[in-house]
Amino acid sequence: VSFFMFGAAYAQDLSQTTEIYNTAATALNEGKTAEALTGFQNALKAATALGDEGATLVNDCKTIIPKIMFQIGKDAAAAQDFGTAIEKLSSAYSIAKEYGKQETVNDAKELLSQVYMAQGSTALGSKDYKAAITDYNKAIELDATNGKAYFYMGVAKDQSGDELGAVEAFTKASENGEK
Repeated sequence: VSFFMFGAAYAQDLSQTTEIYNTAATALNEGKTAEALTGFQNALKAATALGDEGATLVNDCKTIIPKIMFQIGKDAAAAQDFGTAIEKLSSAYSIAKEYGKQETVNDAKELLSQVYMAQGSTALGSKDYKAAITDYNKAIELDATNGKAYFYMGVAKDQSGDELGAVEAFTKASENGEK
């Protein structure tokens, strides 16, 4: 009797976890990304607690969660909400890396670099050279071959009076394909 009761409770847990997952999937299909993200995170916790029986759901959640985070960051970037975009893309990058989802790692890294470039360009246009240099450095941390980041960093350093730093940045830009 005890064994049967344990099995019935376990099946109920798997059923409830699957329902959480399906509700999250429905939210995602309806474009409710924040709601879907929360749902998949809850499904992941519940499926992880199920051990081997929840392994398929765990894997599915670990694939979907960083993609949703990436999409939220991408949407924020498109709206030029750079702070939110950086936060969400950084989270997507970290979680995808933790979960071993290399495609999402690469996508988040590339878009994050572009967001830093855009934010740096906004700062450069506002003559906030310190902020521009910081953003271009962050873009370079993500992609050390980003010649445009080096070039614009050189412009920002030149405008801020750091001629030696500007020459160094322009040299790196040239080494990475900028004329």
